[in-house]
Amino acid sequence: MGESYMNLEIMTYPVDKKDNVVPGGKYSFHPYGKSCAAAITVAKTGGVCVLCTKLADDMNGNRLKKYYEACGVGTGAITLTNEAQTGFSVTTYDGTGICEHVVSKGANVLMTKKDVDEAFGTFPDFFLVPQEDLLSPDFSFESTSDVKASVKPSSTDETSAIPSSISDAEEQTAASNVTDPRGRNNLALYACNKAMEKKVDMIVDYDSAAASLPLSSFSGIKALIISDDALYRVTGFYPNSDDRIKRSLVSLSSKIHAKYYVVHLANKAVFVYDGNAFERIDAPKELEELVKTDSFPKMKETFVGAFITEYMATKNVVRASIYAMITSLLTKSNDGVLEHVPTKAEVDEIIKEKGINTLKW
Repeated sequence: MGESYMNLEIMTYPVDKKDNVVPGGKYSFHPYGKSCAAAITVAKTGGVCVLCTKLADDMNGNRLKKYYEACGVGTGAITLTNEAQTGFSVTTYDGTGICEHVVSKGANVLMTKKDVDEAFGTFPDFFLVPQEDLLSPDFSFESTSDVKASVKPSSTDETSAIPSSISDAEEQTAASNVTDPRGRNNLALYACNKAMEKKVDMIVDYDSAAASLPLSSFSGIKALIISDDALYRVTGFYPNSDDRIKRSLVSLSSKIHAKYYVVHLANKAVFVYDGNAFERIDAPKELEELVKTDSFPKMKETFVGAFITEYMATKNVVRASIYAMITSLLTKSNDGVLEHVPTKAEVDEIIKEKGINTLKW
């Protein structure tokens, strides 16, 4: 559930700028938006995914809807409007790797409670917490004085003992309606409350707008996926060793409650914590040619999508993490464009060809 845009991506040559004209090169059109990127990855890696977003009944909106359907994404929760244009973004990049995005939200600001309610009518197994702040005519962003959040107490602190192996934690129960202590009430929070009401497990991509939600009051978070940089900002523990990562995760678990915590360690590994024990999962040595500086970007949406697919299929958080890492590495090797997100067959073929062990670590 989230924002969706038609994106124009164009190569520029700023060194050759004359007056106020910058020469351009190759250009192409792509879907754009964190949520649609995750949805496309879920679908292409074998999951059954429904995307809830708002498009206009115009050329761009209809092209995007057809593209999502071609990828296997369920579009029954996509609604079209004549009250605005489809969201549009322009990405400019040059040979130095610098890029800029210009975003016009368009129809994205017209999502409503009705859209959310109807989307949950699909009875999902998992709900990816919205990765964008969802604007909506249903809500006002003015502060209110009567908003409170009930934060759960925790007995976990950084001195807790560290077991030696991964084990399942006790399942959580659904929470009552959660409100934002800052008085910010938006459609994303409404959707999360709907998920908790219906006892639908949630996945959180912390390196997104989801971090601004009152996650400390949430229950039913199946997995919280976070980069090492974000983990440092939240806990104050610089993750330069496994022990510090363990301590930072213990600290994080006292603030936000989840069944699993999945941490990106730059471009080298993933660290998994289940509230009791830890597991470090190094990038496959068979793909070391892809594990280069910036080749495995932190919190790439393809990692989130592939993680959801594989976890839903196997209920194995370690296998889901390595499968997601492989998918993300393969996507980046193709310039990271959504059209190049590998399919399940392509990922499975690489695993077989390279002899990568995804079953035992």
